[in-house]
Amino acid sequence: MSRTRLHRRRLTAGGLLVLVLSVSAPAVSASVTGGSSRGADAAERYVVQTGDTLWGIAVSRAPGSDPRRVIQAIVDVNQVDAGTLVPGQVLVIPA
Repeated sequence: MSRTRLHRRRLTAGGLLVLVLSVSAPAVSASVTGGSSRGADAAERYVVQTGDTLWGIAVSRAPGSDPRRVIQAIVDVNQVDAGTLVPGQVLVIPA
């Protein structure tokens, strides 16, 4: 097996691991801390599309609200910044 194939397999495995952990982290966190998942149910989930920005997501998901406050809430909940949005990434949009 070539080094390139091995490197690609490792990157793929690492990417899948990160995806699984990021999707399961809220449920695990709630069960460990004894918190209810009810608050998470009230939040909306949004899948990032190519060309999306935090500003655009905030305006479309919370019309009439100050986009800066919505952006800050998205950043706080998801631990992301504007430069790290990736198409296919799932964001929790707080209610």
